[in-house]
Amino acid sequence: MRTFLTALFAALILGLALTVAPAVVVAQDAPTNDLERRIKLLRKKDPAARQRLRNALERFKQLDPEKKRELRRRAKKLGEERLAVLADRDVKKIKKKHAAIENEKQSIWRYIGEERLARLTSDERRYVEAHATRRFQAYMKRKLLGLAGGGALEDFQALAPDERRTAIRAAMKTVEQNLIAEQPAQYRERLSTLPTGKRARAVRELLRDYRTREIPRFVSFFDHAWLTPFLATSTELRSREVDRWKQRKRWFEVRSVLEHEVGISTEHLRMLRGLHADELARLRDVLGTVRDLPSDERRLRIEEEIRRLDGQSAADRERRKRRKKKNRDKPRRKKPE
Repeated sequence: MRTFLTALFAALILGLALTVAPAVVVAQDAPTNDLERRIKLLRKKDPAARQRLRNALERFKQLDPEKKRELRRRAKKLGEERLAVLADRDVKKIKKKHAAIENEKQSIWRYIGEERLARLTSDERRYVEAHATRRFQAYMKRKLLGLAGGGALEDFQALAPDERRTAIRAAMKTVEQNLIAEQPAQYRERLSTLPTGKRARAVRELLRDYRTREIPRFVSFFDHAWLTPFLATSTELRSREVDRWKQRKRWFEVRSVLEHEVGISTEHLRMLRGLHADELARLRDVLGTVRDLPSDERRLRIEEEIRRLDGQSAADRERRKRRKKKNRDKPRRKKPE
């Protein structure tokens, strides 16, 4: 739902220019107003992105007036810069990816078995589910990189984001070629005669089947390496581990809002890592008080608060370090004989 709304917001801000572009261009040669600037921005987009904007704009036109006002309000709050980024997202592709992950999660859950987790609390079950899903994605990434000769996952994670995307695309291409080569000659011959779109869908089916075949092997590894030791721990230790996971989950939720909705800088995102739970709670409170401000002012207020909290946290760490050093250097009293 969220990806649909953000694409629709982008269509609302950027797509409106599509219907008036010719008139403005005829009227004036140089871009002298905001509308012409948006038209120039749209012309830089590829045809598929422009078509997605048109489709989203058509969906917007069919909404009732109250819903339109709500979307306009939320679009204004996000700001045009963030909406321009969201407009480039392929919503259908994202939905398909989420659906595929959900199907894999359900398959993993079936192989694990409900009876194994009957004595766990609801929070513990959600923790196991999230952990299994995340580990399966890492497992498959490791497999793909290994099959493509891409080296260790740790080396891959040390790369810059653009380099990681390039490495994954190259690995996927190699794995696709390997999977096609494993098929019977008749299948390969038929595949070579298909149009580009149908051929791509057939190759995606091969990849999906390959991932599905890997699930039983992954569950066996996951059960032995992580699930069985987790189930063998005491209730208190499990509860403590789940609490830490919930804290990390809240951190990621705050980070997601600040990165994707507020649009804070990379430097301030790095500062978030050093904040404690109570500092994150204060930051969430501040976020709630500035939600209705213009996007630029909201971002500046949040970044200012992050710098303040980061300074406090750094000062606390320095005090703890000095106290620890002082206690270490302090001469110890001799015990009476």
